[in-house]
Amino acid sequence: MKIGLSEHFTYKKLIKFTLPTIIMMIFTSIYGVVDRNICIKLCRK
Repeated sequence: MKIGLSEHFTYKKLIKFTLPTIIMMIFTSIYGVVDRNICIKLCRK
């Protein structure tokens, strides 16, 4: 999938272009919350 920044963007192309970034941001946020909770539980012992 090659999308140049100089192309005219439709909503479909915009979603294809930004979806990987959005998914990684959500994954990183969830991972951070889970990791923080695990570390807090382990440090309390």
